[in-house]
Amino acid sequence: MNLEKPLNTISTLKIENEDDFLSPKNFPHFPKNWTLYSESMLSFDGTKKLNSFILESKHQRTKKILFVVHGLGEHGSRYFHFPHYLDQSIDLIVILELQGHGRSEGQRGHVDHFDDFNKDLLMWVELWKSRCKEFFDGAKIILFGHSMGGLIVLRQLLGKQNLDFCCAIVSAPALGAKVEVPKIKKILAKNLVSIIGRVPLASGISSKYLSHDAAVVQLYDQDPFVYKKVTPKLFVSILKAMDEVNESTEELTVPTLFLSPMTDLIVDAEKTITFYQKQKKMESKHQIRKYPEFYHESFNEVGKEKIFEDINQWISSNCN
Repeated sequence: MNLEKPLNTISTLKIENEDDFLSPKNFPHFPKNWTLYSESMLSFDGTKKLNSFILESKHQRTKKILFVVHGLGEHGSRYFHFPHYLDQSIDLIVILELQGHGRSEGQRGHVDHFDDFNKDLLMWVELWKSRCKEFFDGAKIILFGHSMGGLIVLRQLLGKQNLDFCCAIVSAPALGAKVEVPKIKKILAKNLVSIIGRVPLASGISSKYLSHDAAVVQLYDQDPFVYKKVTPKLFVSILKAMDEVNESTEELTVPTLFLSPMTDLIVDAEKTITFYQKQKKMESKHQIRKYPEFYHESFNEVGKEKIFEDINQWISSNCN
């Protein structure tokens, strides 16, 4: 891949051995007609080095580019099975590892301001749009976010900085916790955030509720790049971001597909449905898909082929 490097891009490295990255047992191998790169770039304020993965197909056709924003405590290489299932729809997948996550710099499980995530996302997409005409002349751009990443994506779209996305996809967006956080914990977190704002505390996310696939759960528990704690400052900022999105009266102008696992015990699926219904009244181009027996990570579930079929159909309908 011949890419011009913008000023805040540090390095691009082709990865020769995808087997260096862990994947759950029985998950599909990285397709032979795809190439994997790792790229380092600076955060929006230039203080942190962020890692991203670039997954490129060898298809010779008009480019369709998927930008992936992962969830709280996880990282980019957990999405390396996407090319196998999206090979006929997507030509380039770019996965940003958020600051404080994965291989990116920053305190684990912490961010100074939730907006920092969105500023990095905005800069990241702008960087790709400006770097070379080779990929973006006539390219179709799709934005995908899971869980906290879904919350980040919705905030980006509601902020009207849509960057010419042909469509968006949000998987179990973090618009509310399924298990109600005790009121006293919220009060303490908000009142003590200035004192213990950077002290890591258990996130409360139970790995057994990620997927019915035992191999996914086992690998998550053993994964050295998964971080299971969160600071009070990030916790409070997530709650505030949830409230802002849920209470927003703005319209999503980008066609958005909502993927909602209905037995999700981490994120409240009803919050997703309520938000979707409010948006549907303003704009009919949005859709929702409900998965009655899926846990939080639908794309890592037993029967995940169904969700990828729905994603492929959505992209085909909106990005031709």
